[in-house]
Amino acid sequence: SFGLSSDYKEVPSRDSALVKYFRDKGAFLLGTTNLDPACLDSLGSNPYHGDVENPLRKDLLCGGSSSGSAAAVARDYCDFALGSDMAGSIRIPAACCGVVGYKASTDFLPLHGALSLGGSLDSAGVLCSSLEDLEVLLGISAEEDLSWKYIPPEMLGGMDALIRERYSHFMQHMRTLISLSAINESIGFKEAWEIRKDLIASAAKEFFISHPSRVFPEAAKALLEYDRRGSDERKDEVKRRVEFLIAHYESLIGEKEVLITPTLPCLPPVKGEELSGDFESSFGRFLVLANVLGAPALTVPLPCDSGEFPISVQFLARPGSDKILIGAVTKLMKRCLSDKVF
Repeated sequence: SFGLSSDYKEVPSRDSALVKYFRDKGAFLLGTTNLDPACLDSLGSNPYHGDVENPLRKDLLCGGSSSGSAAAVARDYCDFALGSDMAGSIRIPAACCGVVGYKASTDFLPLHGALSLGGSLDSAGVLCSSLEDLEVLLGISAEEDLSWKYIPPEMLGGMDALIRERYSHFMQHMRTLISLSAINESIGFKEAWEIRKDLIASAAKEFFISHPSRVFPEAAKALLEYDRRGSDERKDEVKRRVEFLIAHYESLIGEKEVLITPTLPCLPPVKGEELSGDFESSFGRFLVLANVLGAPALTVPLPCDSGEFPISVQFLARPGSDKILIGAVTKLMKRCLSDKVF
C-alpha cells in the first residue's frame, strides 16, 4: 500500500530484489507492515491505516517512516524486518522502538523493484533485535580493528538533557575501551538537512506525477510544488553542496574509521502533543548526512535500567564499508557488555 489510501493500487507481479535476496538465503516472508504515507514523515502516523503503537511506551509515537517494521521487531513478531531509508526512515523508528537499525551504503543491498522516492538518498536496510542477528543475516565474520571518532555533545547542540547525559556517559565509558578522537568542527549535519528537500523533490516527482494526486498526502503535493519553483541555479548549488559534503566527510573520516554520534536529539514525542514548526528539522538532523554521502549507518540501543527508555547511538563509516562497520561495532558492543561498562 506504500502507506497510502485505498485509491492507490499497485500489485507487484514478483518479489522485489531485496525480498528475493533474503528469500534466497532461506528467509520466510511473514507479511507486510504499516508505514507513514509515501515515506514522507518521521512520526509513525498514518491517517489511512492507523498509527503504529510504540511497543516500549504506548504514550509515545513510534517514529517513521518504517514504523511497522520497527514495532514488529520490537514485539518479537519476526526475526528481522526490511525498510528503506532516505532521511532516517529506518534509524528513527529503530531508535524510537529500541531495536537495531541498519541503513546500507547506496547499492550495497538491492532496491530494484521496491518503491523508492529518494533517488540517490535512498538505501535499503534491515531492522533486527541484535547486532549478532544482523551479522548472521548479512554473512559477516570480519572483525577488523578500526579507529574511532566522535562528536562531543557541545558540538551538537539542541539535545534534550537526558540524551546529552547518556551520550556523554557512553562516550566516557568508550574511552576506557578504545582510543577516541574528537571532531571539533562541523561534520555537515546541518548542511545535509538543508538540501535533503531538493534532492527528494527532484527524485520523487516522476512517481508523484504518474499517479492521481488524490492518493498522496499533502506533503507529496508540497514537494512537487517545491520542485516546480526550483531554479537551475538552485539545482546546481545543491549539486556543489553534495560534492563539498562528500569531500569534507572524507577529509575527516578515513577508510578504516568510524564516527559515533547520537541517533536522535530527543525522546519520541508524546502522542497528541503539539509539535513546534522546527521539530522535524531537529528530530532527524543527525541522520540525513549518511543519505547524502551514500554511507552505511547503524543505530544501536544502549542497555538501560528497567523502566528507563533506551537511547540509541549511531555509527557511520565510509561508503561501501558496511561489513567492516557492522563487524567492528558488534565486537565493540560485546566488549562493552562483557566489561560491564553500562
